This record gives sequence, C-alpha cells and structure tokens, in this order.
Amino acid sequence: FSLGRAARIIVLGECMKEYLQQQYRIPPSRIAVIPNWATVTLPGSPADEPLARRTFDLVYSGNIGELHDFDTILKAAERLQTVPTIRFLVIGDGARAEYLRRQVERMHLPNLTFRPFLPEADFAAVLGQASLGLVTLEPGMEGLGVPSKIYNLLACGVPLLAVVGERSEVARLIRQEAVGYCVGHGEVDRFVESVLDAYHNPDKWLAMSRQARDYVFREARVEVAVKRYERELMLAVREARQV
Repeated sequence: FSLGRAARIIVLGECMKEYLQQQYRIPPSRIAVIPNWATVTLPGSPADEPLARRTFDLVYSGNIGELHDFDTILKAAERLQTVPTIRFLVIGDGARAEYLRRQVERMHLPNLTFRPFLPEADFAAVLGQASLGLVTLEPGMEGLGVPSKIYNLLACGVPLLAVVGERSEVARLIRQEAVGYCVGHGEVDRFVESVLDAYHNPDKWLAMSRQARDYVFREARVEVAVKRYERELMLAVREARQV
C-alpha cells in the first residue's frame, strides 16, 4: 500500500521478499512478510497417531490447475499400491481435472479417488482424518506464490508433502519448521520414501503434526495477521507524515 511517498509492500513469505529484492531492486526495509492464515477452526487437542486409523490418507485439495505437478503424485500412487492402507484423495476441480481422471483410469489406480469441492464442515472433517497434505507447484513459481491450502492443513496438524522447487516458500517453511517433506519435480523415489517414512514412524509423524499446529498458532492466525497489518499501516502513516 502507499500513502503519498510512503510505500510499503506486503508479501506472504521470505522467498517472495527475496524475489522482489532481486528482480526489482526493492529495499528490504520496504517489504514486510505477513503470512496468510488458516480459515478452519483450530483443533483443541493433539492430532491422533496416524496408524491408529483405518487408512493413511494423502489429501490434495483445491485447484487442479496448469501450475501443479500431478505426474509425480500419480507415479508415486502407482508405486504405493502395494500398501493397501495408503490412499490418495484429490478434492477440487480445475483445468487439469479431466486429464488427471483419464490418467488415473489409464494407470489403473484404485488407491486414488476424487471428490468435488466440499462444504466447509465436510472439508474440515476430511482434513481432520488426513495423514499428509499434498502441495505442488510447477517450476518457476517459487517466488510468486504460496498455496493458501497449507495453512488449513497445518492448522489441522497435517504434515505437508510438497512437490516444489527448493527455493519455494513452501520448501523453506517445511525445512524451517520441520512440518513435513519436500521433494523435487519428478523425484518419485523420494516421494515414496517420504510417505513410507511418515507411515512407519508414528512418533516422527506426531512430532511434525504438533509442530504444524504450533506454527499456525504462532504465525498463521487471522488475529496475528491483523496485528501485523495494523503495525505496517501505522508505520506507513508515520513515514508519510515525515516526508
């Protein structure tokens, strides 16, 4: 936002801030990082240990679009058919939805199912049973976007499994907060290894789940974001008066 000559830029993550600095030579003092926030109700008790559930569910929710790498996920689902309790669920719609359905039929993947966009209560219930949250972005989007779905997944104590570039905000968050796994595009072996690591190590999964909820409570609640926006607005007003 801008008040006269006092201009400040709000971005969602440190990687986006670095991108603006490098591409547009914007001084870092003019860029503030304020993450988005979860919209689901934060659970009040620790997440269940995943292997106590009937299935170990990997959930993708949201836009099934051109900027998402689903090929790595499909190939991993094909490999993981040998573990019948590991299931993939894709919720949503988009430009590549029909392509994805055709691929699932062609590859004969009974462990991957689709559901349309869900009402909020049903969606929250699905997240409450998810074991890993799938996130994906095509190469080249690293400094330009942060999928908003990650905040609801983390709020529900769902560790992330992200197919993204190493310099993306999602990868930085996973590394810094220890809330999941990050694999590169086409790294099917690492994807499968990550799933099996979470599946076979419930204590590790539970630690990531707790750290996910701790992160959201500390950094990604609407109350936290509002205070940060207020602070940036007051700073811009103060600077405008000094110009």
